[in-house]
Amino acid sequence: IREKIEERGGLEGKNNPNAKSVICITTMLVFNTLKEAGEFYNIDSKLISRCCNNKQNYCGKLKDGTKLIWMYYKDYLKMNGECKGGL
Repeated sequence: IREKIEERGGLEGKNNPNAKSVICITTMLVFNTLKEAGEFYNIDSKLISRCCNNKQNYCGKLKDGTKLIWMYYKDYLKMNGECKGGL
């Protein structure tokens, strides 16, 4: 598999054109990919995607029980009137 990825120019993670940046609204941390965010908080990235697509309200909790709320970063920027393209 790694050979095929390298043949495509290393299009994995943030280099993948289909990768979407996400922001944890609770902590205001931004991640390049769903996978990065999932690994950081030990959460299934598919569940983070469900939050970003408004199919569930939160995904994961901090140690103190605070719920983690997620959005695609591009949507967050649009919501705040800051998106100037690119992401």
